[in-house]
Amino acid sequence: MARLRSIDPASCEADIARRRRERQDCTLGWLGDRLVYIRWDSRGRDTFLPFLGRTLHLLEGDVYSAHACASRALRGHGVHSIFHLRALHRARELGFVRSISIAAWWNTPALRAGEKAGRTCAGTVGFTRTPRGRRYFAAGAVHLDGAASFHVER
Repeated sequence: MARLRSIDPASCEADIARRRRERQDCTLGWLGDRLVYIRWDSRGRDTFLPFLGRTLHLLEGDVYSAHACASRALRGHGVHSIFHLRALHRARELGFVRSISIAAWWNTPALRAGEKAGRTCAGTVGFTRTPRGRRYFAAGAVHLDGAASFHVER
């Protein structure tokens, strides 16, 4: 846990347990004996997104790039791009036909990494706060499914 937290301070045992229940795979990148990269990919059917408060329902053939983080010292040096492309190639080898990721509109490095990997924006999902709680919205190929989940159409 100490090594994971050195790269991603938000990592905690409960979050890791949830990711394992959802059949997420963890890839660790090392430089010698130093952990420099963490990546979680979901190949299960449903992945809960705590930052959104909804579950992403994956369609057959989808893989979701759930989380990735490089050590601060190596950010901007292509570490994320290398591991991201490697994960896309591995997903293809395993028979997945589509890779989905979510980046906040303000997260310029994540958006840039997606562009480098040839990703396109399929749509938008989010919420606004109201006195009664959250009011969710979706646009483009993103569709809200009932009260707790959403999916990205083909």
